[in-house]
Amino acid sequence: MNEPNPDDGMLQDYLAECREHLATIEADLLAVEHGGAEIDEQLVNRVFRAAHSIKGGAGYLGLVTIRNLAHKTENALDLIRSRQMVPTPEVVNILLCSFDKLRELLNQHEESDQTDITEFIDALAALNKDYLPDVKIGQVDPLKSVLQSPPPMAVPVEAVLEPTPAAAEAAAPASETTIRLNVSLLDSLMTLAGELVLSRNQLNESLSRQDARGIRSGAQRVSLVTSELQEVVTQTRMQPVGSLFAKFPRLVRDLSRELGKEVELHLEGREVEIDKSILEGLSDPLTHMVRNAVDHGVEAPAERAAAGKPRAGQVTLRASHQAGQVVIEIADDGKGLAAEKIAASAAAKGAVTREQIESMSEREKVALIFLPGVSTAQKVSDVSGRGVGMDVVKTNLERLGGKIEIDSAPGRGSRFRIKLPLTLAIIPSLLVSDHGERFAIPQVNVGELIRIPVAQMGQRVDRVGDAQVLNLRDRLVPLVRLGEALGAAGREDTAQAMNVVMVDTGAFEYGLVVEELHDTVEIVVKPLGRHVKGLADYAGATILGDGRVAVILDVAGLAVRAGLTAGAAEALTRQEAVDTGGAGGELHALLLLANAPGETCAVPIEQVSRIERVRAGQVEHLGGRRTMQYRGASLPLVALHDTAAVGELSAEQNWVVIVFEKLGRPIGLLAAEPLDMVEATLDVDTVTLRQRGIAGSAVLRERTVLLLDIFELAEAVRPEGEGAETPALRDEVAGEAATVLVADDSDFFRGQIQRLVEAVGCKVLAAADGQAAWELLDRHAGEVALVATDVEMPRMDGLALTRQIRADGRFTDLPIIALSSLAGEEEIASGLAAGVDEYQIKLNKDELIESIRKAVRRKENGPDVVGCITKKE
Repeated sequence: MNEPNPDDGMLQDYLAECREHLATIEADLLAVEHGGAEIDEQLVNRVFRAAHSIKGGAGYLGLVTIRNLAHKTENALDLIRSRQMVPTPEVVNILLCSFDKLRELLNQHEESDQTDITEFIDALAALNKDYLPDVKIGQVDPLKSVLQSPPPMAVPVEAVLEPTPAAAEAAAPASETTIRLNVSLLDSLMTLAGELVLSRNQLNESLSRQDARGIRSGAQRVSLVTSELQEVVTQTRMQPVGSLFAKFPRLVRDLSRELGKEVELHLEGREVEIDKSILEGLSDPLTHMVRNAVDHGVEAPAERAAAGKPRAGQVTLRASHQAGQVVIEIADDGKGLAAEKIAASAAAKGAVTREQIESMSEREKVALIFLPGVSTAQKVSDVSGRGVGMDVVKTNLERLGGKIEIDSAPGRGSRFRIKLPLTLAIIPSLLVSDHGERFAIPQVNVGELIRIPVAQMGQRVDRVGDAQVLNLRDRLVPLVRLGEALGAAGREDTAQAMNVVMVDTGAFEYGLVVEELHDTVEIVVKPLGRHVKGLADYAGATILGDGRVAVILDVAGLAVRAGLTAGAAEALTRQEAVDTGGAGGELHALLLLANAPGETCAVPIEQVSRIERVRAGQVEHLGGRRTMQYRGASLPLVALHDTAAVGELSAEQNWVVIVFEKLGRPIGLLAAEPLDMVEATLDVDTVTLRQRGIAGSAVLRERTVLLLDIFELAEAVRPEGEGAETPALRDEVAGEAATVLVADDSDFFRGQIQRLVEAVGCKVLAAADGQAAWELLDRHAGEVALVATDVEMPRMDGLALTRQIRADGRFTDLPIIALSSLAGEEEIASGLAAGVDEYQIKLNKDELIESIRKAVRRKENGPDVVGCITKKE
């Protein structure tokens, strides 16, 4: 036998090909098992060819043990392919264990021929020789050792979260040294590299001639090509999360069998891409959370049946892109998290006091599960524990720049929501300075920037106890001074305006006070040196354009240093919103703006994308239309007087453009300062001042305010003959446009939501309250693909409507979205308990359209179930 040479290119190509085969084999075998006697020959052939390829290459390279095991595995697959053997769970177990052993042998190919594989060969030989369809595999003695051996993922959670150095070293070659790239991506890299060389040559030529114009042009060209090159290089590191998700069907199958449970795993968004380094770091936290969901989230079949639930529990793993981030959700329909038990466990560990617990909300109590040692498990399990290891999960995710949120409803299940950046290599950041030093704040943590003039300091900044707070739109936000948090000496300068950066830690929001605000830049993240690596205030460092070093702030770590926790923040900000529009009713967030002098208008803040200050000279009149240059393109502009009998803007006013997104097509509304944002209840009059572009009016702060209809304003600037820009969402089963039931007691908001839905080609059934919505749904059962309901309504509110829908067997799987302007933690928990699938902010176009798309796909195809119902024999 020839000794294999690890440096031989042929051997390395063979190992890479084998790993590619093994990456998909588990999913294929589980699908074959799920089909049972209805054998999918295409799937079996794919697994068979993989085993055959592994065997052939091993024989050529002299890897005898690998060749023998692959040969016996191939024989067993041939029996399934020829329908002489039914792929029962026991048979598939043996095949899975054999491929696990092959993976191990390939990772240690140099010592593979010294490995004893007798038990695997005997088990496979017994299948090949003695199998008959009416004989149980468990009766064949040689299989016992293989069947009883633990699967590779059935290890204690401590081993998952803290792998041994040997294991990590063994896995490194497969996960770090190879990556599959599309040839077109390499072509793009080569093209951009060529353009960069040309741009460099042009710049050098201009420098030699001292051509100032050429230097500026060359610098701009180099900057443009560099940005494009950066984007393409970043794409080379992007990998679909499907490669990570692929291991979970096997994990759920084996674990549910071991625990005697029935569990279905649903995978969604496997095509979503994320940076390879983040994907690798995400593996262990996700593994632990999926184990928790199966072990302690989903109940036993008998317990679920007694509670009126289906015997099979549902675990969903979902990935999506949202606002420039990757969001991963792990949800189950089990018993949910027991907030009181978690709080009691935290108190028993001394992490919080009883007095602190009494002032906490339900969400704050649930968040205590991330503290070290907190658990609600009644007995210790080597598989997982609801809370055991969750502090390590949170730490690992924060190390990746991620945040984790929890939604849980007792008896209905839990949902963990992880938000991650697309890449860790280059991130957009806001530069600030304090005490002469510059700092970078990741833009994903920045909510808004506020400058408070000295004259307004007394009105907007106050103290609650020892803490300084900001009055921001009728709510109090805690403030943290950057210099004080980092221990810099200095007195508070009350003679200067205050610059506040509103930052979000994932658990709460606070204002970071800095001396100066600079620009937003894309920074290259560098690791910290070992002498400052342990400081929680910093997430890394970067080198700026002038060569100076700036540290990257960790906003959560800063909050901890300043003594600000989620509980403290909520205690400071717990204040009733000012009711500016009458007694009772639902609060709505509005942007107030001026039209002509004396005319105040309002639009829901959810519809606003951006606000730009403009001068009258920037507005262009071309081709009979009004436009302005915006981000390299022409932005169509509309003024309220174009559609309604109102005054015109005067040149003396300070003009602004409110940018709206009309299903992907932006338009701008010309308005004037002052601008303000309020939260208020609305009693909308849809008759007195109703005109095109004005949906109605309401009285706010003793002033009549015009409520604008952005859809009608958009129609005024749409080119003639242009139709809807988004393809109609059709119910292919019914062969017509999908139907959405919308329930809202406000004529204004119901009309706005109806226009959103109709703009994507869907039909709308509109109801003014929950009772009317139920009557419509009852008459149109089978037609409605989704229900979008307001919460506060007369006759029957949204939650009562949801409970009535869920109680009717016809609508068990009908998606229900609760639409609210300002949903608090308690309201969300109540909605989930009633049976709501999602809580969304009213008029959030992107989320609503995505939910409609999912509902239509679900009605056509059913959910994407990749796991299987299993139970312990």
